[in-house]
Amino acid sequence: MAFAGESGGAGNLFEERKYENAFKTLNGGGCFGAELSAAAFDGDNFYFGARGGDLIELNDRSIRRISIISAAGRFGINKLKSRGGALFILTAGGGLYIYVKNRIYKISDRSHGLPSNDVNDIDIFEKDNITYLALALSGGSVILKVNSFEANDLERVYLQKSASSFDAAFYADGSVYFGGASGLERVEMCAVNFEKALVLKDIFVTSITGAGGGKTAADGNPAIIFSTYASGVFRLDCRGGAPIKLITQSRLASLKAAEGIKKVEAGGDGLYLLSKNALFKYGGSRLQIIEENRRGFSDKITALCEYAGYLFCATFDGGVFVYDRGRAADFGSLCAQKLSGAQTNALAAFGNYLLIGSTSGLDVFDYSSRRLVPLKNQLESPRVNALHVSSDRAFIGTSAGISVLKADMSVENISLDPNIIDKRVYCVYYDRAADIIYFGTYRGFGEMKYSSRQLKTYFTINSAIADNWITAIAPYGADNLLAATYDRGISLFNVRTKKFTPFGAKNTLPSKMVNANALFNHGDFIFAGTYNGGLALIDRGRGGRFRHFNSRNAIMSNMVTSFAVYKDMIAAGTFSGISFIRQKDLQSAFEF
Repeated sequence: MAFAGESGGAGNLFEERKYENAFKTLNGGGCFGAELSAAAFDGDNFYFGARGGDLIELNDRSIRRISIISAAGRFGINKLKSRGGALFILTAGGGLYIYVKNRIYKISDRSHGLPSNDVNDIDIFEKDNITYLALALSGGSVILKVNSFEANDLERVYLQKSASSFDAAFYADGSVYFGGASGLERVEMCAVNFEKALVLKDIFVTSITGAGGGKTAADGNPAIIFSTYASGVFRLDCRGGAPIKLITQSRLASLKAAEGIKKVEAGGDGLYLLSKNALFKYGGSRLQIIEENRRGFSDKITALCEYAGYLFCATFDGGVFVYDRGRAADFGSLCAQKLSGAQTNALAAFGNYLLIGSTSGLDVFDYSSRRLVPLKNQLESPRVNALHVSSDRAFIGTSAGISVLKADMSVENISLDPNIIDKRVYCVYYDRAADIIYFGTYRGFGEMKYSSRQLKTYFTINSAIADNWITAIAPYGADNLLAATYDRGISLFNVRTKKFTPFGAKNTLPSKMVNANALFNHGDFIFAGTYNGGLALIDRGRGGRFRHFNSRNAIMSNMVTSFAVYKDMIAAGTFSGISFIRQKDLQSAFEF
């Protein structure tokens, strides 16, 4: 979400009906499958930045996508700002792009010596008839003198490297103010040099704006307003004095802004404040909510499953919500009964039912009756870690072993002896032809004959398995299983020879930490979701060729937790939402 003021044109009013058809197209089709993260308006065109690195240009006549890509790859767009016919595109990891006269120029560590390519904020200003750019970066702050935008001729005149991040930049009364995790700094632009001073330390400054809607406050003295992560909102007179707190954090918390203010903008009649879930207006000592996101859902996705034509989305801290072609709804819209718990670990379609496993139990949802179906008897442990469906049985990994749910809703509990193998089962797979349950635990890989309960265990001390903490199991051809581990990558297990061998090349995975149940087979492709590296797409049909996708080139987050087929797409769950990959595009992923 972005303020109109971020475009540099807060006063640019537009006729809503003029853009009505274009916005219908944008919203109706989930335009280009993009997850939008930034917005700007230059008086004629709207610009929307996507997390995947695309720029969408919208006017009253058309919509077009402009791909922002360099030799280093794609980078998510943090913010957009428009000024003087130029659009400034701030990216996470790709530097600053300037879009002017249908050409794109890049400002980065290589081209202009930036201390970081994570650009968090920018201010464009003039002093003594010279245009400057002030950049707040994850690794420091920079001031650039603009000789020519069209020639990409920018001269670096100030540089400060920092171990902490700067998140805000603003020019007022001859000085540039930089705010971030370590506080607020002022850089005075003197005749021959730059003088830096620390204004306020040990607070996290999130944004800065000019008081009174411009550079000068109503009383004629230039002042700035700055918001913080957990300390409230302040005013600072640029010509002396200490910062004055305008709004306390406790007051913000009382109005559903306990997490702090992300952005502050000053208008002619007050301040406008943006938090994670609401937009506020502050004026005359009165603080009121203008708009609230009442339909928000947790973006920490833990499991996905297509069921009854919907994509059901389990979350780490917010239960389950339902996604249907661009629209999301709470689980309560389908079922009046409450689920067992908010921390949901697993989902699986089981015949006509949907299984929902949480840390507090297993729920069975019947879409036809819109009700939860009771179990005939309970699981040995209510904590469900994994679900695997095989025909008329569902195998459930719990913190006390394995439970088997049958079609009549009866439960068979299989206990594990902790003296033989850890009883906390994080993943499970049943080979119906061999009647063998394979399962992974915190300490060890298990192989159990289902009918006889005969158990064989594998550890690093008695096999070549990469690690004892097994997070995911998936079939790989007729005779092999993939056994993913917490921090040692994936091992290949041959079910005939009972031997483990390393899987893939040294860099097949973007990270060796594979998330629980984050292995997914789809035709010739294998998806592997990792804790901190994004996902790996592996093509079995091409000898194990692989591609990596992460927050820089398509995926919402580097924490990829789950996968599911949904319509004509593959849905990838992350801790920042859901990304979609069209199935028809999987082959083309290896063509560039």
